[in-house]
Amino acid sequence: MKNLWLAFILSLVLVVGCARHSTDDEGGADGGGGNTVADKPVPDGEFAILKSEGKAILRAVLNYHATLYLAKEDADSPEAENILKIYARLFPKDGSANVFAELRETEFNWIESGPCKDKNSEDKDGAAFTENEKEICISLDRVKPKLTQQAAVSVTVGLYAHEIAHRMGAGEDEAVLFQKTVAATLSAGSVSAIMIYLHHFEGLKQSKAINSQLNKLKPTLESDLSQLCLDVNELTKQVTDLSFPDVGLDGIRAVSVQSDDALPQVKSQAERLNTLCATDLKAASATAGVLQLTKELDVLRDLMKPIFQDLLEIHALGE
Repeated sequence: MKNLWLAFILSLVLVVGCARHSTDDEGGADGGGGNTVADKPVPDGEFAILKSEGKAILRAVLNYHATLYLAKEDADSPEAENILKIYARLFPKDGSANVFAELRETEFNWIESGPCKDKNSEDKDGAAFTENEKEICISLDRVKPKLTQQAAVSVTVGLYAHEIAHRMGAGEDEAVLFQKTVAATLSAGSVSAIMIYLHHFEGLKQSKAINSQLNKLKPTLESDLSQLCLDVNELTKQVTDLSFPDVGLDGIRAVSVQSDDALPQVKSQAERLNTLCATDLKAASATAGVLQLTKELDVLRDLMKPIFQDLLEIHALGE
């Protein structure tokens, strides 16, 4: 983890050094990092996805930074010291509300026209505090024209980070530094780690869908065996799609060894359920078929437990 910390600090210094952010413009949209190819505007379809998924991406980045902070106690450079100060504000260890709690209660509201107004009624790209205490304002008019296809994610999520830092009590210098830190994290040098975390969220979403389907599958002796088998078929498809990424270049594991070991067994058991419906149960009585399915579904539930628990623990801070 120390090597991960050092590599991250180095990449941060390099990227922040190239940043073009003006610190007198609270909530400015430039999140750090220079373009290396010709600028291209963001297609409307991609921009719509960015607006809808930006908060989830920020949550993933915050999970990454929380991991760094929890593993690191001492600063080994002035840059690291400044970042640790921000981490202490965002991820307090005394049990007080952390940035994830704030993020859960806050929505990013993209206004269609005009600038956002900060607490001093000045025009800004974004404003942490608005008339609606549960909203952060983002100005579509001011932000979208500044976005390029290459830097859209880092700039937008960096702006989100800037405003959420203000809501956690950060002053302008801290908010700007954290904005640049998040933008650096989303630069090419750090993207593999973030993709691991984004995949965590996808894995959690998939597991929740599987758990929901398992909860739906609670046969009784009066259950329609044909309908049960249709539901089993849907469950098998969901389990087949469940996957975890390998260990990243930074050494972060996607899930625990227990979950890695359980996944093949889970998929095998789901296939067994599907096979039962396709062959064995056709010759069985309705009652015997329901009883057999119930038994095999319980086996699948037991196999899923370490995976579901593992993913929940990964997201204990962020969910």
